[in-house]
Amino acid sequence: AAIQTTKVLVARIKFHQRLAEASRDARVSLLHEALSAIKVVKMNTLEAHFLEALGARRRSEMEHLKAKLLYGIAFEVLRFAATSVGLFSVLVNTVVRRMAISAQ
Repeated sequence: AAIQTTKVLVARIKFHQRLAEASRDARVSLLHEALSAIKVVKMNTLEAHFLEALGARRRSEMEHLKAKLLYGIAFEVLRFAATSVGLFSVLVNTVVRRMAISAQ
C-alpha cells in the first residue's frame, strides 16, 4: 500500500509541476508581449530624439571616414612621388648622363 500511495503522490506532483511550468510560461510570454508593446510606444515617442542622435553619430562617422580617405590618398601620392623621384633619378643618371649604376 505504501508503494502504491507513493506512486500516486509522485504522479500528482509531476502533474502539478507540469501545470505550474505551463502557467509560468504563459505569464512570462504575456509579460514579454507587454514589454514589447511598451518598447514600441517608447520608440514612437522618442523617435525624433533617436533619429537626431543617430544622424549626429553618422555625420561624425562620415567626417572621420572622409579624413581617413584623404590622408590615405595623400600617403599614396607621397609614396608614388618618392618612388617616381627615385626612378627619375636613376633614369637621368643612366640614360642622360650615361653613368653606370654602381656603388662608389
